[in-house]
Amino acid sequence: MDHITKSYEDQSPQFLQSSLSRLWFEVNCAWELMIKYWRIRLSYPLTFLYFVSEPLIFLLPVIIYGQTLVGGRESEMLANYATTSDVILFLTFGSASMAILTRIYWMGAMGIRREEWTGTLVSIYMTPASRFSIILGNTLFGLTMSVLAFFLQVGGVFFLYGLEINLLNFLPMILILFFATVSLLGFSLIISGLVLAMKQAWKFVLFMDGFMNLLAPAFFPLAVLPFFLRPLSFISPITWGVEGFREGVLQGFSDYWFEILVYLSFLNIVWLCLGILIFNYFEYRTRKKGVLGYY
Repeated sequence: MDHITKSYEDQSPQFLQSSLSRLWFEVNCAWELMIKYWRIRLSYPLTFLYFVSEPLIFLLPVIIYGQTLVGGRESEMLANYATTSDVILFLTFGSASMAILTRIYWMGAMGIRREEWTGTLVSIYMTPASRFSIILGNTLFGLTMSVLAFFLQVGGVFFLYGLEINLLNFLPMILILFFATVSLLGFSLIISGLVLAMKQAWKFVLFMDGFMNLLAPAFFPLAVLPFFLRPLSFISPITWGVEGFREGVLQGFSDYWFEILVYLSFLNIVWLCLGILIFNYFEYRTRKKGVLGYY
């Protein structure tokens, strides 16, 4: 018994070192994939310019319409449902947060499909890297590109309309963004599994993109969402990412912000576990059928 205990103690440091080395290897793979996607995107300047400027181009008509609808910049009705009466401030950070969050799961979910398009999926599967590193690399690429688009979008609105916010409130905004990203990574795993199994599931990604945008309270307060859509909205990480993002910017570390953080922590566990289980199932089924490399 003493011999077994001593042997286990001798192997523990080696096991820990091996685990840390493996973790560092996977993180480095995800990082290199992110760099690769950035190089590809920067090779096409017009495409890069479109994806970065798209959120601002999309937001300006919404702001103009919102001001026209309420007859100015301030709305007492909005103040009854949200933590601000400033229509432009409400729409800007609602749109900015939704653009970041949807692009995170979009890039992650389409990572597998992109490798199929370029014919490199089988080659990547033959490497010692985990499949999850592929999705994580795409997610990091989507996150970094979204942050760049965020500064352009918010900076453009600030320049045109002269908004005023407390810069310290960006800290709770960043924390919410981190927690929402974990949930969206799980959602990306689910869509990636569907892409592997169904091949044309990217159309489902387009559908879910529009449907989750419908549920997200980016351009309206959550309280006015139709009753039959609220249960679906409550389990969507984008909903609480948008709410927490905007609440953090407008109010900082408020009681409502902490409630959102706790709820997002719960969603992280649920969506990430579901994502891993569903992706593993579809991947196993695809490899069993021998159609992994089929386009």
